[in-house]
Amino acid sequence: MRRAKLGKNKDRVLLLHEFGPTSRDWHQGQVVEELRGRGWVVEWAHGRLADYQAGGTGLRRLGNLLYCYGTFPWRMVRLRPAAVLVRTAPPGIQLWMSFWGWVLRVRVVWWLMDYHPEMEARMLEGRQGGAKGAAGLLRWIDRWCLKRTYAVIAIDEAMAEVVRSRSGKPRVRVYPTWSPGIPADLPARASHARSRAKEVRVLHLGNFGFAHDLRGIVALVERAPADWRFRFWVVNPSERGRLAFAKLGEHPQVSVQFSPKLSQEDLLALIDRERIGWGLVPLDPRFGGTVSPSKFHTYLDLSLPLLYAGPPGTNAWKYCEEYGAGVTITVPVTKSAISLLCHLQENEEAGKHMRESVARAQEAMHCYGPVGLCVMLEELLNSHPTSST
Repeated sequence: MRRAKLGKNKDRVLLLHEFGPTSRDWHQGQVVEELRGRGWVVEWAHGRLADYQAGGTGLRRLGNLLYCYGTFPWRMVRLRPAAVLVRTAPPGIQLWMSFWGWVLRVRVVWWLMDYHPEMEARMLEGRQGGAKGAAGLLRWIDRWCLKRTYAVIAIDEAMAEVVRSRSGKPRVRVYPTWSPGIPADLPARASHARSRAKEVRVLHLGNFGFAHDLRGIVALVERAPADWRFRFWVVNPSERGRLAFAKLGEHPQVSVQFSPKLSQEDLLALIDRERIGWGLVPLDPRFGGTVSPSKFHTYLDLSLPLLYAGPPGTNAWKYCEEYGAGVTITVPVTKSAISLLCHLQENEEAGKHMRESVARAQEAMHCYGPVGLCVMLEELLNSHPTSST
């Protein structure tokens, strides 16, 4: 669908994000290219950091946050675009831009990746003193800004439900992040050899932030049959992740091996060599609807079923429950989850069916991409082409 002409400056979209052009974040570059191909004039404003840097409270990240908060409104004033598409980094920037969109009568669309300030509000709720009041204030600010926001694109249904409950707005859509895919020149999995029935072999990749949690996995290990063993390969962990998995490895039924960052080719070789059967996606249930782990992309691309330990409504949960491409672990761990995992580990036919489900989930996952998101954005903007925020 091609957009309608909206007059002077009304074919212009301003995309805002904390980080600049980077090979590690393919989403924004692909969206810019697609929108331009569809006839939009796209301006792309970002912070001084070209690529993601860990440590949200580090001096460089804090300086970049101040730069974004100071310069992004000026870009809106100067350009007066048809719409502003703002990703939610640095934290809370979408609130600030909705305020300025309200002042300047420019439509602001949130591309909601991590839901600040709801995440911080949930962290404050469990603390003593005035923290609960601070959580209420953050939610009031969020509600006020949402009512002055034109539309929201959330990356999973759990997040969209929180937005709907907060705003009552009809223009809330769900569009998951998408996978870059496995390079075409990489070899396919050499084999799908199974590990021993009573040995669960699990891969965990990358970041392990404050919203990630291993309580579900600990509960699974404690409820599993006593003669079962769990082996974890943890690749490129953060310091927090290394500590959490090292603690998990103290359990007598668990062993943990750490590895530096690996290329996709080396990951494929590791999975085949060690007969790894699962990809782990952990999420603290407190943060359901505020973050949506995207590790499932890589696992499905590597033809690994998901071992998802977290709340319902995320994309990882969806691929487990709707496509049968994995097992969902909750706290407390249900008897049915243990039975399902045992069945999949011990029954060769069930394992074959699981691999077929992973292939279907992989196919469904690859239906998402920049074209679909841009079509959704155009439909939102063209639904009320003359209205303001």
